[in-house]
Amino acid sequence: MSDNTEAPKLFMNAYYFGFNETGCRPVDEILSAVAQAGKGYHHTEDWTTPLHGTNTSYADMIQEAANRAANSLAAPPSLEAVKAEARREALEEAAKVAERFGSQPAPGGDGMGTRILQSVDGMQVAAAIRAIPSEKEG
Repeated sequence: MSDNTEAPKLFMNAYYFGFNETGCRPVDEILSAVAQAGKGYHHTEDWTTPLHGTNTSYADMIQEAANRAANSLAAPPSLEAVKAEARREALEEAAKVAERFGSQPAPGGDGMGTRILQSVDGMQVAAAIRAIPSEKEG
């Protein structure tokens, strides 16, 4: 049995008109929903009528296709947001390590967690995190 992962062909022909696929699946799904509505009812005023046996109308189908498209085509997070998230995660990890080793004795009487945070490696990690340029700095 072959694994066919190709998306099913969309219905693109209405009663009096039709659409050509754009090659952008989310946009094509909107066009398909409009074509189905156009095939189902000649007048747009009827597109809000629930389909037989459902609570869903053609207008609902069009709106849902548009919502899916908006979600899939949404802008990625800003560089600043990505960097802020990376900084937050790094600080959380450092805090976990410090908490885990905080009560273990280390030479000099400090807790091991304190030593970890004060270590050269810890300082290098902190410096590297601070050195990531912000979006404003370029």
